[in-house]
Amino acid sequence: MTNSDRVLSFVQKHPGHTQREISLRLHITPAQQVNTILRNLMKNGLLRRERDDITFQYYAISAAKYSKHHADESIAQGARAKAPGESGEQQEAEIWLVRRLASKLGLKLVKKRVPLDKGGWFEVDGFCESPLVLCQAWAHIGPPKSAQKDKVMADALRLLFANERLGHIGKLILLFSDNKAAAHFQGRSWMAQCLKKNDISIEIIELPPSLKTKVLEAQKRQYR
Repeated sequence: MTNSDRVLSFVQKHPGHTQREISLRLHITPAQQVNTILRNLMKNGLLRRERDDITFQYYAISAAKYSKHHADESIAQGARAKAPGESGEQQEAEIWLVRRLASKLGLKLVKKRVPLDKGGWFEVDGFCESPLVLCQAWAHIGPPKSAQKDKVMADALRLLFANERLGHIGKLILLFSDNKAAAHFQGRSWMAQCLKKNDISIEIIELPPSLKTKVLEAQKRQYR
């Protein structure tokens, strides 16, 4: 796999990263090489970039277009419709949410891999070392279903475990994009009381109209 393939694959799986973040995560040096790769991928219509404050974040336009560069896959992938349950839109929205939370708090929040004693690692959506802040984001519109409530509580457990693994007492945040999505975790339910007991705070940041529309469309696909 070429570095160009690696960069495209990374952006498809992890949308919203900057050139520097991509270079660090993929260990591609010098960084100028990543800049050249990103420019070529944009020129070929495979990536787009959006400016947020002073940096550019990169997003894949279409996995199907990339397959056109591989003759043996072009027909199969080019004709494939987006499958229900794909969450690229939600991932993009969650990255946006974390960046907005960082701006609100006046901190830099980045993804963080937390190592495990017996090997491997797990990741949190947002991390700041000083002051220690850990957050998990959920881009969802409307009240959560039963399995989704479990997902949020799993995120809460992830925050508690990460906080313990890092050996600090940090500020733990569950980040939502919608008041109705967060309401169950702020009321009198056992889940809400559990979060409060463990000092896990709730933050709500509304998505811009374009991202909100994407998330709603993704949810419709998932519920079919």
